[in-house]
Formats: sequence, C-alpha cells, structure tokens
Amino acid sequence: MAATAHWIAGKVNDDALVPYAVFDLRSEQAVGIVSYMAIERKWARLRSAMSPVATDEKHPAGYRSGLAAAQNGFDHGYRRLEWKCDSMNVASRRAAERLGFSWEGRLRQRLVRKGRTRDSDMLSIIDGEWPARDAALRAWLAAENFTADGQQIKRPRRFANINLWGQNRNGTRSRCATGATLHRLRVGRARRSRRPALTC
Repeated sequence: MAATAHWIAGKVNDDALVPYAVFDLRSEQAVGIVSYMAIERKWARLRSAMSPVATDEKHPAGYRSGLAAAQNGFDHGYRRLEWKCDSMNVASRRAAERLGFSWEGRLRQRLVRKGRTRDSDMLSIIDGEWPARDAALRAWLAAENFTADGQQIKRPRRFANINLWGQNRNGTRSRCATGATLHRLRVGRARRSRRPALTC
C-alpha cells in the first residue's frame, strides 16, 4: 500500500503530467491512471499514457478511459495524439493499436532503464483520422455489445473496417502488431456525482 501511495504521489506531483484517476463504476474500484504528457501547445500535440489500466479485450474499462482521453484532447484543439512505449512491451503496443493508433517507427537506443538499453516505438492518431476511429471504438464499447456480466459479444475486429487495431486498409497486419491535480475519470455507467470528470 505504501509503495502504491508513493507511486500515485509521484504522478500527482509531476509537473510534466496531467493525470486522471480511472474508476470502474461497475466495481467502484480505482483501476489506474491516464495521463497527458509531452504537451506542445504551439504544435497542438500531446502524448497519452495509461498505467496500469487493463487494456485487453476482456477489460473494456481501459479502452473507455483511453477513448475519453483521446476525445478530450481533440475537443481541446489538439491535432495529434501520440503514444510511446518500450519496443518490448507488446501489450502496450497492442493496446495502442486497438485504440486506433498508427505505428510510425522505432527510436533506437532511446534511453537506458534499469540497466537495459531501450528502443521506443512511436504511434499516433491525428485529428483527421479521429472521427472514424472514434465511431469504431464506440460501436465496440457500446452497452449492447456486452452481456450483463460484462462479456463482449463481438470482438474489436468485427468493427475494424478502417485502419484500426493493427489492420491496414487491405486487411493485413501492420508492422507493429507482433499541472498537478489528480482528476477523476469515470468509465462505465456513471452514477449521479458532483465531482468533475471526463466521462465516456
């Protein structure tokens, strides 16, 4: 518990981050943090990061939080949303793909972390792509696509008729397929609350 509190305090007090707490309203549990970082207003671009929100197909809360964060960024006039991850972190890269990010390349020997030289994969969504990707995500995450116990009925690929979830337009896999206030981000069906939040 102490280690978790220390980790959260680090996010809250980091002036380079704008963090949002993610709560799953079904379980009433905090499930992670979504943050904006690398904000460059001059060029209307920013980067998002999710940790440690679950982002596999069985945990849509992570994708709802990512969807809300992306929508909020574009609603505020940003033209480019970035995602950067360790090239060895396949789960993070696949989460970005499912959210509609396109792989742009690999920054080799970008940094050294825990004694290991790390390559970083860069992905992005730009404003012109967002409406179609937003529609596909919302179709997948719609309440009618999930059973009462939260199981998805149709998998994400059923909605991937655009360059989304690692698919190129020809249907082949893309190369990437292998302030310091803690805000509140609510996902799922919200109850009445006076607390400010991003909602999806």
